[in-house]
Amino acid sequence: MRITQINAPLLAKCCRSNLNLRHLNLGYNSVQRNLSDIVPYCANLETLQFGMMAEASDYKPLAKLPKLKQLMHFGVRRSGSFVPLLTDLAARRQELQRLEIDGGTLSPEETVQIVRQCGLRQLKCFCSTAESVEMLSHLKQLQELSIWMSSRTEISVALLKVIGECKQLQLLRIASGNVSPDFIENVTKVLFETRTEPNQKSLKLELPFTDCTSHNKELSKRNKVLSCSAFEIDSWKC
Repeated sequence: MRITQINAPLLAKCCRSNLNLRHLNLGYNSVQRNLSDIVPYCANLETLQFGMMAEASDYKPLAKLPKLKQLMHFGVRRSGSFVPLLTDLAARRQELQRLEIDGGTLSPEETVQIVRQCGLRQLKCFCSTAESVEMLSHLKQLQELSIWMSSRTEISVALLKVIGECKQLQLLRIASGNVSPDFIENVTKVLFETRTEPNQKSLKLELPFTDCTSHNKELSKRNKVLSCSAFEIDSWKC
């Protein structure tokens, strides 16, 4: 169900009438706070996409959605406002598989709580430091990682750590951030060292520069573990 504008009581009524609701897509600020009102009626909800500027206490009740697997937030939010929600999500029996916080740089404590989500397979977020990027290497089940750096920080070493530790990673999308000239070559070395199992998935790398053609020609001659392309803004919206 996709909703662009609705008041909280009516949304709660809709959810109460659709107890088998599994997917809910809310436009930015379509519900002003009180999103917690829907929680008692969404026992089967698996995917929630929404955006709103709120206090941390307004987000926290969403962790009580027992079957929630995918949580996507977009737009402006207060720094650190997801800490209570992420803390409670990490303590649940049902593991979160997909998390997108598309707007607002992660605070250090938010990053700490994200890496406690051991079952995460997809993550999209804004980071400000190389240290916060490197911490994501604890997410061993990651298959897709999209990062937008809010500062011009060198993140090559941090990304190599993520690639080396997250052996299931199939897509690494870097929308903004500085990497070294030999980054792609170093990625190839890490993949050869760490991905030794037969039939292991290759890694698709998207970088914020366009000089990937020559690298791809060379890579195609040598191996099937890595492909490169330039980052495109439309891919971030997917």
